[in-house]
Amino acid sequence: SRTLQFFFSVSTKLWSVLEQLASSSLKSLSNTRWSAHADSVKSIQQNYDKLMEELLTINESESFETKARAEAGNLLSKMETFEFALQIIMWDQILQRMNAVSKSLQSATITLDTCSELYSSLGDYLLGLTEKFDLIEQDAKLLLPDTGYLEKRRRKRKVLSGENRSEEPQLSPREEFKINVFFKSSIISTNLKERGQCYME
Repeated sequence: SRTLQFFFSVSTKLWSVLEQLASSSLKSLSNTRWSAHADSVKSIQQNYDKLMEELLTINESESFETKARAEAGNLLSKMETFEFALQIIMWDQILQRMNAVSKSLQSATITLDTCSELYSSLGDYLLGLTEKFDLIEQDAKLLLPDTGYLEKRRRKRKVLSGENRSEEPQLSPREEFKINVFFKSSIISTNLKERGQCYME
């Protein structure tokens, strides 16, 4: 999201394209408010096909500078991957929830107990996302129905004496994505719960 919005903000012409597609007025990601990040990712998800069309147009148009055309091509290549679509869906859900919690924390009448509960519930929500991976995949398929996980070329490790290469675990691209990317939410969840506990001490 940050890469995509940064590219469109390079010039007013490109930025106007993104704002026209957005369902709401987008704010710069330099804005630290959760609402700005949530709105940006939501807009990308809702306008995924149109954004790819615009990037393709920019990439093929001679009215844009060579650098802009190359960047558009690079971003289009990323958006065409299933992993990118998955992360857009995942971060949309996470940021929408974080934005809601952030607004609640700004209440002038909030108590320490409520602060602790909000952080704890947010941590539980992130942990729960790991159990909803199939549903997130289904939503990503709506963005890219004909695309699957990228098959990565695996480096062959030198087999030492007494080892059997067949003993090496072989993860599918889907399993690798879940382990390396998606389950990192558990780390964030732990940090949030620890922060919530600070309000109870």
